[in-house]
Amino acid sequence: MAPGAADFPARSAPINNAQVGNTQVGNTQVGVVVSLKVHKRAVVRNRLKRRVRAALRTLLPRLRPSLWVVVTLRPEAVQCEYAEFLRELEQLFTKLEVFHGHS
Repeated sequence: MAPGAADFPARSAPINNAQVGNTQVGNTQVGVVVSLKVHKRAVVRNRLKRRVRAALRTLLPRLRPSLWVVVTLRPEAVQCEYAEFLRELEQLFTKLEVFHGHS
């Protein structure tokens, strides 16, 4: 696996993986990837992106500055609510050590 990437081993996890790296820009940049394999309808894919971005906004103050983050969703994400995305992202970012206080 590439440095700065983490996978969730459980197949029931809504988030497939996240890649993290450093950027030259001072702000943290975030991207959410939802493929056609997750759901055929764009309305559903866009709703998932909005939910993940809302969870990321909650966690953003805790992230180190100057990061880029790309989050990829699994088809299981269709059944998830905001709280589950928030919990999964928090676990993932803790594993990647990108919160303030980690080197």
